Amino acid sequence: MDLCTLLEDHGLLSHAQAEVIRAAASQTSDPLVRHLMESRIVPETNLVRALALETGCEVLDPSSAMPGPDIVRLVPWDLASRHMVLPLRIRPDLPGSPLEIVLADPLDQDLIDRIEELVEGPVVVALAKPSLLARAIERAYSGVVTRVVHRGDQGADQPPRKALEHRPSDLHDEPSGPITIPSHSLLDEAGLSVKLSALLDVLEEKGIVTREEYMDRIRRLLEEGGGHR
Repeated sequence: MDLCTLLEDHGLLSHAQAEVIRAAASQTSDPLVRHLMESRIVPETNLVRALALETGCEVLDPSSAMPGPDIVRLVPWDLASRHMVLPLRIRPDLPGSPLEIVLADPLDQDLIDRIEELVEGPVVVALAKPSLLARAIERAYSGVVTRVVHRGDQGADQPPRKALEHRPSDLHDEPSGPITIPSHSLLDEAGLSVKLSALLDVLEEKGIVTREEYMDRIRRLLEEGGGHR
């Protein structure tokens, strides 16, 4: 079951709306939950309630969460930001001492499997409102250079087997010399989906276009086979 199906089952999303969101997600590498929240069809509170009932995940408020740099570095910035996942802490109180992660969509099993592969260990999943989670991720990764760190390689004298270093910007450049995170303008930091969502908000507030007209245009383009130009 994916997120759209769950929300259909709870009467929070129509089948037509679900298909539009799935089609939009298929055109990008962004997850369903991001497209869903940008559509503003389902209130966050209703989304979180439905996910908690389905998965049994604990619902956290990540506003005050501040994982240490060693924990943050377990999940690369680009993955955390795009897929809305925050590595929170190691749980020695649970079997296998899993890494606790906070997700916006705990139904995304592919994402969970990917993180378990990255950290070479189990994870335990908590749930949070997407808007709160996005801000917590930005705060946690601010000023932190992230890399793939395998949990078995965290000894003080043992460098990680794979040290694929990333910067929040220019992720595809090969690192050379000391890596620092440059300051960005707001437009540089914002992804395309955020920019489009902000533009739609402004147009709607000024009465130039309604959200219904926007969704109708997306639906028409998809029906015409022109998902993007």
